[in-house]
Amino acid sequence: MSSMLTLGIGLLLLLAACWHYAWRTHDIRPLILFWSRRLCLSRGESYCQRLAIMMLLTGMLMRYMTPAMPG
Repeated sequence: MSSMLTLGIGLLLLLAACWHYAWRTHDIRPLILFWSRRLCLSRGESYCQRLAIMMLLTGMLMRYMTPAMPG
């Protein structure tokens, strides 16, 4: 349960950072082409995106490390 919560919060944070970037710049093309060098995040957006990625990775690790529930 906690792994799913961590994954959900991480996904919400990532979406919030992307939404804030799109709202601030009125440009969604770099969000679709995320490998391009045009994506210039603000300091807060960058921290939010890094935290979201760390939470997503933590949630995935928690999910794989816990034994499967019988059922």
